[in-house]
Amino acid sequence: MLRTVLSFALLCAFLPVAGAPAAPSEKYTAAEKAALAGAGAALSVKAVEGRIKVYDAALARLAQEVRERFREGDDALAAALGNVASLLDESLADIDAVDAALDAAGGAGRGALGRSRRFIRYEISLRRTLKEFHGLRAKVPEGSLDAFQRLLEQMERTRQRFMDILFQQGR
Repeated sequence: MLRTVLSFALLCAFLPVAGAPAAPSEKYTAAEKAALAGAGAALSVKAVEGRIKVYDAALARLAQEVRERFREGDDALAAALGNVASLLDESLADIDAVDAALDAAGGAGRGALGRSRRFIRYEISLRRTLKEFHGLRAKVPEGSLDAFQRLLEQMERTRQRFMDILFQQGR
């Protein structure tokens, strides 16, 4: 009997309260944090591909959260936009560092990141999300319009840098 009561109390503690807005999620889930730690910080194509896989999954999850915030008209939209912006900053810095290290090494490593299927998929995912967010621009609440516009500009700059890496422009 006691076990049943405790199980029920534990279950109720994790159920969302009706009408209460959901708290904004973290930039990374616990599994994504573990995967990033497991991928290590090595400046190699194989190591960065593991991290790119996590960045791609986090981008998809955070973009879904932004969509939900729009539908709900939630005040936590700014936090969700901030998480996406922070993710893009981190992933771009990581990918730029690996690309620079591979270019400095020269030889066969030069341009190796641009041939990574995982990186190509991440760029496509970013492009699709950017296109979708452009469609949402008209529905953005006034208070979040500046933050949303800055995010769109950041997404476009990040996508352009990815294209430069993919096609070895500016070398």
